[in-house]
Amino acid sequence: MDKVDISQIALSQGQENGLHGGLFITGLPRSGTTLLGKIISTLKGVEYAFEPPTLKLILNLLDVGSIDKATAIKIMRVYLFEDCFIESVHGRQLNLRPDDDSLSLNAKSWSDIVNRWTSISNNHDAIQYAKNNSLRLAIKLPNMMEAIPVICETVPQCKVITIIRDPRDVINSIIKKQWLTNAALGRTAWPYKVGANKSFAPHWVEDARFDQWQEWNLETRSCYMWNLYAAQLIPLVKHKEHRLNSDSQPDIHIIRYESLLQSPFETVTSLAKHCEREFSPLTHIRLGEIKSSNTKKYDQFESYKKAIDSQLLQQMAKLSQKLGYNYEV
Repeated sequence: MDKVDISQIALSQGQENGLHGGLFITGLPRSGTTLLGKIISTLKGVEYAFEPPTLKLILNLLDVGSIDKATAIKIMRVYLFEDCFIESVHGRQLNLRPDDDSLSLNAKSWSDIVNRWTSISNNHDAIQYAKNNSLRLAIKLPNMMEAIPVICETVPQCKVITIIRDPRDVINSIIKKQWLTNAALGRTAWPYKVGANKSFAPHWVEDARFDQWQEWNLETRSCYMWNLYAAQLIPLVKHKEHRLNSDSQPDIHIIRYESLLQSPFETVTSLAKHCEREFSPLTHIRLGEIKSSNTKKYDQFESYKKAIDSQLLQQMAKLSQKLGYNYEV
């Protein structure tokens, strides 16, 4: 069989149009993306995809140059439409684990689920149901700020929601999770850079930092990761502050985690307006579960910062100020 160029492969009209106006939720890990996604999932007409691993893999492979952008976009459109959106509309692949943040009943009532099971017989029905109810796919995937342009090419008229949190809280939480130990990284589906003597690092570690990564402790690795991704947040903040939204620019809405805790109703009302969605009864329930805390959790960061490389700590302080958090080393 002759090889077919990716540009010659046409998607169906449903695949091309079904993702129109979707939502993309991102931010640094431990910055509140899960809480934000849980709330957005309750808005009327939202079908929610919690950290789709295949999407993450495609974007990471694109980042390291293993696939080209045109191919990645075609694959993502089919995957997001068929596996994430239409499967959700059907009421398939439900997560009923009560302690999971992605519990399906956080976003949908049993009556809604049963109605879909009994009224949607096939993909044609599902597509029509989505059209009749103005359904939109919402995707939550942290650490994907650089992927926003390609996501917006994949999802026409995509609305981007980014959450920002005090870096001391974020770094403190990453350290506690111990995600960046070698043992934990070995269980994660990153593409890896591999060096001599079986040394390795996540693909996002800069080449010039590869050898240092092997020597860094958990605290320094956590600070480095925050610095790397926080630098990607700054253009988004400037973009929003200067009202740069246009047909050629992403439609971005920025939320601060602290505002979400202190004024959840007002913050989510503004968010819903941006998303062109309305509250559902479950939205009010999720908002009622948010507890404001006056405790400065980042106080524990002071005990960690002595173990962080001093240059990275200085960089973190400068980046923090650019993001609106006044922190001095």
